Amino acid sequence: MPTGPASGIDGLDIDPRRSGDENLAKLTAAHWPLPLTLQVRSGGGGSHCYFRARADLLCRQNMDKFRGVDVKTEGGYVIGRNGS
Repeated sequence: MPTGPASGIDGLDIDPRRSGDENLAKLTAAHWPLPLTLQVRSGGGGSHCYFRARADLLCRQNMDKFRGVDVKTEGGYVIGRNGS
């Protein structure tokens, strides 16, 4: 699914294989907690968090020192599947 204004959805892709879960905890402790939102498991054992799209965000991979946390917005995408 595309992310950004076209779909109305932005996302965070958290990859624990690259310390994304630990780095997300550091990021939220240092700056702000994530708002309540839809969160699903990803195929790689991590998670995707979905938010209403914002025009002021850019796609980012590994967010500098926050390895394993990717921002998905205009020009990005997330992969999902229907079912359990």
